[in-house]
Amino acid sequence: MGEFKRTVVRELPERKGEISPESQFWNSYEFPVTIKEFDSISHLDFSPIEPHQVAVTTSNKIRLFNPINNQVDRTFSRFKDRAYCGSFRHDGRLMVAGGEEPVVKLLDVSGRAILRFFSGHKRPVHLSKFTVDGLKVFSGDDDSCVRCFDISSGDNVNIFEEHKDYIRCGDANKASRDIILTGSYDHTARLFDLRTSTSIMSVNHGKPVESALFMPSGNIFLTAGGNYVKVWDALAGGKLLRDVWQQSQDDNVSLVPRKPWTVADWFFRYVELNNARSLHCIIRNELAVAFNSSNSFSSAEVLPKEMHVKVYDAATYGLLASMDYPAPVLSVAVSPVSDLLVVGMSTGLLSIKHKKKDGSPQTEAEKQKKQREKRLALRYFNKGNMYIPQEGDTLVPLKQREDLARYDRLLKRFKHSKALDDAFKISVRRKTPYVTFSVIQELSRRNTLKASLSGRDEKWLCAMLAFLKKHISNPNYVSVVIEVTDIILEIYESVVSSSEPVKKSLTNLRAVIDKELNYHQSLEEIQGMLDVLLIASNADLDSNPDLKIPEMTDIFKNQTAGTSNSMEVTEKR
Repeated sequence: MGEFKRTVVRELPERKGEISPESQFWNSYEFPVTIKEFDSISHLDFSPIEPHQVAVTTSNKIRLFNPINNQVDRTFSRFKDRAYCGSFRHDGRLMVAGGEEPVVKLLDVSGRAILRFFSGHKRPVHLSKFTVDGLKVFSGDDDSCVRCFDISSGDNVNIFEEHKDYIRCGDANKASRDIILTGSYDHTARLFDLRTSTSIMSVNHGKPVESALFMPSGNIFLTAGGNYVKVWDALAGGKLLRDVWQQSQDDNVSLVPRKPWTVADWFFRYVELNNARSLHCIIRNELAVAFNSSNSFSSAEVLPKEMHVKVYDAATYGLLASMDYPAPVLSVAVSPVSDLLVVGMSTGLLSIKHKKKDGSPQTEAEKQKKQREKRLALRYFNKGNMYIPQEGDTLVPLKQREDLARYDRLLKRFKHSKALDDAFKISVRRKTPYVTFSVIQELSRRNTLKASLSGRDEKWLCAMLAFLKKHISNPNYVSVVIEVTDIILEIYESVVSSSEPVKKSLTNLRAVIDKELNYHQSLEEIQGMLDVLLIASNADLDSNPDLKIPEMTDIFKNQTAGTSNSMEVTEKR
């Protein structure tokens, strides 16, 4: 008795796109080092000076992690309640932080001392940052008030009370020491000049603003909130340049740029972070990366259920990379030299990814040592399934039981209708339609397809016709679709007139076929136009023999391959 041959599943090859340099960058990080904190991590910020410590704001403290050994160098714990927005100054010597207490604290990075308390706020302070010159600190609280303090004297030099709701984000203009940007839950972002007492510009984002960021040039700024990011031109009076929508409709967005590698061709790439919860921070790096000379930014999206980061290209908005995380992301930061990616999550997990380093002599020596150890241990593991037969050994083949799919086991027992039912399950026909069509082709080869399609109820017929309608446009399946459609029309000709759902499904299938025929007819008309133009162009070949015009008569040959088969279905009806 011959052995059963399993069904040949003709899986279509996948198209592999080119890997862009940006995709290679995001995929070049090592496996992350995970550290567990006691509370959610609300803010991350890298020191601009080496060794580029990262400030992790969590619970009622701020921890400074050393990126070399991933250990805590220093902890600032002099907060009575939650701490917010621990940010470095441009020289890395000072830090400023807010909190549930209505005060802003100026911290000395080299020690644990609090140099100054800036008072004046009445409610929790979620925004606290330095101006670009490092001589002032501006902050925003839940009382919709923006205050600016002088570091040397500790005086409150500016008070802006134009916002009407909580202030959650802000940024300092890199090109001007007197311009700051703030975003609020009143759906607006405002530009303030510290030399005046009122705002100089206001834009309406449309939803509560979770993050706001200045471009390094200072002429363009971005606001993020809801499920989209808006790009504004400050020099044009707050003109909207771009409205970038995210795929998720229920998430908030925050902006995070990353530091570049070189400054040969100047352009800027930014990262948008889409979170399950609101974010309170923006990380800035000034320099640019040298891939091309066009302005662009990448975006990363974190979905609340899937909990992963997706990186998109701003030029094409195509997916560049994807990074999964075990919990919703609240904050993210990239080191100034782009060798470290740190992500903070709502469960208190801190993920630290290091950039993969190039091979060094020491690394190569370690690899050779591991290979020697592996060869020495080979004799121990050379047994059982790992045993290598020697010359003169007699090999006895062991026949193993073949693991068949369920539809193959049913076909082996000649249960053709049940095999078709198994291949036509929702999980199979939606995810792997080529399996369904392969089983149908096997039934056709056995001359049992007509019997397998007989005796079906109205609901099953409607589902099959909807499946055929979905794939009638695919040239890989069109021949099978036509064969199944012919058999259904032959068997259930009397049922069509009495069943309204089946009649409606057939009408929808006919509409799709007519649409495909019109599409192919339009392609043939275009082909004729191109032939006329090419014939006229070929007339110049006599005068210029070196000129070669390519023939284009076969451009649409592959696209119109299914036209004749589709016409057969129409004629038979």
